[in-house]
Amino acid sequence: MKIGGGMGNIARVVDPEKRSDDMEYIAETSGYPRFCEGARYWLQWSGFPEDVYTPKQGKDDYRDDYMSRAHWVNALIGGTERLPEGEGKGIPVDLAFAFHSDAGVRLNDDIIGTLGIYCTQDSDGEFEGKVTRMRSRDLTDIVMTQIVGDIRALYEPDWSRRGMWDRAYYEARIPNVPTMLLELLSHQNFADMRYGLDPGFRFTVCRAIYKAMLRYLSDQYSEAYVVQPLPRRRQQSRAVVARDARSARTYGRPVRIYSLYAYRRRSLRQRHKGRVQPPYGGAAARQDIQLPYNGRQ
Repeated sequence: MKIGGGMGNIARVVDPEKRSDDMEYIAETSGYPRFCEGARYWLQWSGFPEDVYTPKQGKDDYRDDYMSRAHWVNALIGGTERLPEGEGKGIPVDLAFAFHSDAGVRLNDDIIGTLGIYCTQDSDGEFEGKVTRMRSRDLTDIVMTQIVGDIRALYEPDWSRRGMWDRAYYEARIPNVPTMLLELLSHQNFADMRYGLDPGFRFTVCRAIYKAMLRYLSDQYSEAYVVQPLPRRRQQSRAVVARDARSARTYGRPVRIYSLYAYRRRSLRQRHKGRVQPPYGGAAARQDIQLPYNGRQ
């Protein structure tokens, strides 16, 4: 993850092979915050070697960006049981996950939905640590199921699960750990982006990914897991207390209101020597009170 970090400070200049003789070139930064720059620049600033952050030797930023992410994973796990013959930081990594949005539009109000991509086709179906690549498919299936299930339960019952692709995409093929590419929704399609711009929807999706990763690791290590509960949000219900039975039926649920009305009726009898109607007229009156919320999130 790259979060914040100030302004980008990697200065670039046009590759010599692509320069014109009649122009002068000077190195300059992007002028954008660092979080707006691609993975290639973040990895360079983090101190990784050139073969990690610029596999295309600085000649193709687009390819450098998505290729460097895969090499970064291997640079972390080099020397561990996942990549025993490789050079790296010796940091054990259980999985790699790439969060994408997809392209594409619909001419009607249909939702394009969610797609998962993995790769089992490389190196005879095994990672270098002799782990089956089918684990990438397991990870993809668990994450897809959790995301689509939560979206359908909380936001859109007709959310589309597009399927799972076994493709040799670079980001899915090169990392030597179980890897998934998620195409959550189409950033070009209006029906998808109605939800994609909702902070609550984004939180739900990210929490679904977290829960799915827990399930995946639990399956791989045969260990029980506990989902971190959400903090309790302050919620309140409003009920109306009526001072006569007829208006009690008007202002709310009979069960709730009648119980409050019975309490109020006893209170009035005590205060007014058994008289049901209070001495301030027979017109219907009401009082708003706050009740604690006792439901589950």
